[in-house]
Amino acid sequence: MRVTVVGGGRIGRLRAVLLVGMGHDVELVDPELDPRAESLPVHRDVASAPDGPAIWIVATPTAAHLRTIRDIVAREPSAAVLVEKPICSPEDLPALRALLAEHPSLVLEVASQYHDSIAIRALGHEARIRPSHALSVSFVKDRRPDEARGRFTDRVAGVLGYEWPHIYAIARSLGVTGDDLRDTSPSRSSLDVLAPDGHLVEARYATTCASGRAVMLHSRITGASGLVPADGWGGDGCDPANHRVVQLDDGRERITLWLSPSYASATTFPRGRTALLVHEGPGGDRVRTIPDDPLRISMRDSLLRLVTRRPRRIDIDLDMIEHTDLLLELGTPAARQRGRSHALA
Repeated sequence: MRVTVVGGGRIGRLRAVLLVGMGHDVELVDPELDPRAESLPVHRDVASAPDGPAIWIVATPTAAHLRTIRDIVAREPSAAVLVEKPICSPEDLPALRALLAEHPSLVLEVASQYHDSIAIRALGHEARIRPSHALSVSFVKDRRPDEARGRFTDRVAGVLGYEWPHIYAIARSLGVTGDDLRDTSPSRSSLDVLAPDGHLVEARYATTCASGRAVMLHSRITGASGLVPADGWGGDGCDPANHRVVQLDDGRERITLWLSPSYASATTFPRGRTALLVHEGPGGDRVRTIPDDPLRISMRDSLLRLVTRRPRRIDIDLDMIEHTDLLLELGTPAARQRGRSHALA
């Protein structure tokens, strides 16, 4: 199957490597790449790429997603397209909705690796039979070394533009509704942010669902967090500056899912391509290691859905953008001065 990847940055190249490993023919579109230095065919823009790939993958910076999708449908109105998350910025959302309405034959899916994750599905079973347990999701990473190497820096959304779409998708997969995450009333929800020099590097959103369930979403992109600490399990300590953890807790029992962190390897906690599900309760502790490679699994499943023209619905992805826009509005200095949110620093 032939796949055209638009965007030759880190994620585009990673997608290309995965696709080649799966046996697909891959072409890249990126005006910054030198075709003589690449092992794959390279084209300057969408217009100059060959017609009729089975699937297009949009792996450009978020600001260029909408423009790239427009370029693709201008050539192929019924194209099958996989777009990296988030699908667009909040200000582009109305234009994206209009584009989707104008092109009903377009088959579009947003890449969301935890929607297809084996580990998240396992935790989802636990969540369904424990609907009143409090849910917390926390992703912590230190992006400063990446940024020093030239990785993209989101100066508008900050931390909300990186891991937050994953966090939101996990919460929705575990039974939290879009309406639950739209609540901004001070009696039910709160937002804590850390934004030195105006750059949002940490956010914690807490709310009470209509069902009474407590939910907390948290992420930090400048290393270890004093707000939401993490320890690990048993004799294995997690990296306080690089971990992904999801937890269900009712005070008597606690179920914790440790997902592989960024740049996972054989020495990280948990190690690469695995997750650790820990159940602590009055009857003792149970630990389950789950083989999981969410990026590869998501790629495989997305390709199948797209090529059969049965994509995963993007409602949750669009809801996530509205949720992000809401948090950005609440996280501004003016909103904090009105007491709608609390600044950590």
